[in-house]
Amino acid sequence: MKTLVGIVLVLGCLSPMVFADGILFTGTDELTFAGTSPPDQLGKFTVSGATETGGGIISTAFRMNGLGGGAGFLYTGDPFSNNLITMDYDGNLLTSVSGNFNPSGGCCNEDLTVSGGSLYHVYFDPSQVSGAIQTLDPATGNVLTSQPQNDTVGITDVAGTIWISHWNGMDVGTWDPVTDTFTHVFSTANRAGGLAYDPTSGTLWVGEEGGDVLPFDLLGNPLSPGFQPFGAIGDTVDGLEFVANPVPEPSTYALLGTALAGLAFLRRKNVA
Repeated sequence: MKTLVGIVLVLGCLSPMVFADGILFTGTDELTFAGTSPPDQLGKFTVSGATETGGGIISTAFRMNGLGGGAGFLYTGDPFSNNLITMDYDGNLLTSVSGNFNPSGGCCNEDLTVSGGSLYHVYFDPSQVSGAIQTLDPATGNVLTSQPQNDTVGITDVAGTIWISHWNGMDVGTWDPVTDTFTHVFSTANRAGGLAYDPTSGTLWVGEEGGDVLPFDLLGNPLSPGFQPFGAIGDTVDGLEFVANPVPEPSTYALLGTALAGLAFLRRKNVA
């Protein structure tokens, strides 16, 4: 009986891994435009499928806006400068380099993503409703390529395909970096901002003006009412990045194997 109880406890300790797909990080330039940052704010929320299950806001010691995922860290950009920043998952500054990716020296640097080994960055000029999608050298922040793609704010990688959002156009679709072609997939109810994709559940998260972060499938069907990481705001959630839960360590698999073997032994013993 004690062995069975122990096995149940082991399985109980492992089971929470099933209930959360990962962490959804959120960013906005709301405080920057209000003239109150730094500090700025990074949202960090656990999500399971199309449901936010808890989290909170971290104050950062630097201005930040769009978000992109590195190898164990996050990329972000200062909305009003050429500073390409990396930070850990708790909002602590790791590196900051000054490149040349903000052509006007003003607003705005937007979302980022890593796709096909390249770091993509969105630049948006609200005065002209223009902009570009750039590939950056992550070590220097310098622009390697730049393709005009007006009105773009959000960008993310979906299984090797790049998806982007158009802010005033209030639409989301795919973008081909070879031909610089945007293909509309679905429309949003409000101005569209940051994008993030959860491959575990197939959920595409979209930030919108007003503060909503909403989950869709890849056909544009809403999956739940979403949530407001910063509450109701006058600006847009411009940065989103999903980070999956880590794969269990080999020792965890070994522990699970031991538990299952114990169950099999007990079953044979009871049959005998």
